[in-house]
Amino acid sequence: MSGICVTARRGVTASYFRESRSLLSWVVESRRVRLTRPAPRWSNHFRDAKTAEWCAVPRRYEPNAGWRALVSGDAEGPAIVANLNTLLSLAGTRYFPPLRGAVLILEQMDCRLSREERQLRQLEAMGTLDDIAALVIGKPETYETEGAPFAYDDLLLEILGPRRGYPVVTSFDCSHTVPMLTIAQMCRIRVRADPGDGVEVTACEPMVEVR
Repeated sequence: MSGICVTARRGVTASYFRESRSLLSWVVESRRVRLTRPAPRWSNHFRDAKTAEWCAVPRRYEPNAGWRALVSGDAEGPAIVANLNTLLSLAGTRYFPPLRGAVLILEQMDCRLSREERQLRQLEAMGTLDDIAALVIGKPETYETEGAPFAYDDLLLEILGPRRGYPVVTSFDCSHTVPMLTIAQMCRIRVRADPGDGVEVTACEPMVEVR
């Protein structure tokens, strides 16, 4: 991984990852950046940064099965990108972000189903899951079912229920994994999800400004 390149000029913004093998495919339009397909491979390989392992051990990759359109829909709104633990630590304070009409993009480093259920249920009890325009969940670095006979997507569908008519996407590349797609806070994002056609995410305005 050689890093992230962000280009902004006259209202056209492109953000992409560069590696010896291309990780992302972007389609750049006037004033818009549309991410049309995920990277062909991804990694959650943990290497200890406190030791020489970080530099000496090559990162292991695996095929990227792609982003999952868990619930179909088409929605647009300002992006709120947050770690789920950190977001809930702000609940009840003046620092909790405005989520009505937002595209909520959540990521988690350590995903244990019992804790995920508690935290998602808290969002439900707060009314957050009724206020948002779309929900996008990033790939976790570590994932533990803790012996549960169901997967994360099953849990999410149970909590969301059939009454919410907005797009829901999981396994998005924006978490503690590689590649890590960077999205600017409050940038207007459009999410289109269809189990048959896949997922498309569009930045509807520049994420950076040139001054």
